[in-house]
Amino acid sequence: MNDFYASLAPEPYKVLGVLLKPLSYGHMILLNRCGLDPVSDEKGLALAVQICSKDFREALSFLDSIFTPVGQIEIETLAYNIGQADILAAFSAWVEYTEGHSSRPEYCPMDAEESDRGAPFLAQLRAWLIGHCNYSPDTIMNAPFGQCLWDYGASLEERNGWGIVGDRHRELSKILNN
Repeated sequence: MNDFYASLAPEPYKVLGVLLKPLSYGHMILLNRCGLDPVSDEKGLALAVQICSKDFREALSFLDSIFTPVGQIEIETLAYNIGQADILAAFSAWVEYTEGHSSRPEYCPMDAEESDRGAPFLAQLRAWLIGHCNYSPDTIMNAPFGQCLWDYGASLEERNGWGIVGDRHRELSKILNN
């Protein structure tokens, strides 16, 4: 049970000395729109760190500002500073941050066939959370991403007969199958 709650509220992360906000659904949307899922170079890491150090609306304003000459200089400076830092440590910290905030339940259908959906997962997730979990369109962009994944999984379990698989479930299956 402690692992569950720890996964929903991970420790604060610093990447390149910048304190990052908890990874939110809105952060994931912005990272995806900027082609930063995954982050693959120093400039992308600089941009991703700036996005995730702000709440959704602040990050949107920031992204509007970087498409100006001054904004481009700011990102180039941040990328240069990354080059002066330990790049491996910076990327490792970034990966730890994204993984630490992306805990999700493991679930499987009980009696249902898997379906291939055409919409991207983030679009499906948003629609489900607003339609079935009472998330608000005004606040979902700052909702902690790990919490969104757990609410989605728990809602599927409740509504569709899927079961979230946990350690207790695995132990019981192991005992029953031996």
